[in-house]
Amino acid sequence: MTELERLVVKRIDEMLNADGIREIIHIWQRCTAANGGDPDKVETEHGVMQSIGYKEFKSFFKAVEDETSDLKIVTQEWLDQLSVDVKKILDDCRKELILHTVQYAKKQLRWIKNRFTNEPLLKGRLYHFEFKSAVEYPKVVLERSKFVLERLIASNYSIEDEKLLLEITPFPIANEESSTKLLSRKVFTCEACSKHIMGEELWRVHTKSKKHIKRVAKLKRQQKPNTTAPPPAAPPCLLYTSDAADDLLCVDLGGRRIIKKK
Repeated sequence: MTELERLVVKRIDEMLNADGIREIIHIWQRCTAANGGDPDKVETEHGVMQSIGYKEFKSFFKAVEDETSDLKIVTQEWLDQLSVDVKKILDDCRKELILHTVQYAKKQLRWIKNRFTNEPLLKGRLYHFEFKSAVEYPKVVLERSKFVLERLIASNYSIEDEKLLLEITPFPIANEESSTKLLSRKVFTCEACSKHIMGEELWRVHTKSKKHIKRVAKLKRQQKPNTTAPPPAAPPCLLYTSDAADDLLCVDLGGRRIIKKK
């Protein structure tokens, strides 16, 4: 188990107490009531139910709903009295929640790495504050962030100031470049996405992104002429014939009278 997985498991186990289970059941009750009382009709791809932490517990909610009708009071004693089968379902939901949370955390870390840690312009300006509990957040993050921001605004930030921040170290930045080279990087404009991209590397990444490809395809479809439209109607044609047309038996195709010799 990695350090990330260990922290996720620890956090989820703290959340899944009686209060956490009560909140999950309450959300499922409201969504089920809004869908005719059928939990299977609740959409887990839209609204609050798409959030990680709710959709994973659908099977648990159905199980406790079938086992007992008293879901108003959820206490630790109530949880302890659940049957073995329901407890097993709850544990399976817990494992699914851990899996989804770890996957989402890794996705966030990849996003941070691709957007920030590989950007040379942020060299020496990106800081990493790590805290393991909400109690540490004000001291570890808020106070240090405020200190760095005040120094940057006042334009008198120095390396010596970092000692006051308990040895804050700038986040490592890959592909170091000089200021002159950074300023001379070419700027690309993406008309499909209405964005300005600095540097050939970021432009290459942008053009291969799914969002860009979808927008380009959409623009092409909008600009493509509609070949399925019906052909234009033929111009009106006026046909004139003589009064001989009244006698159908004595008129040829051109409207001329046929004179029979006797």
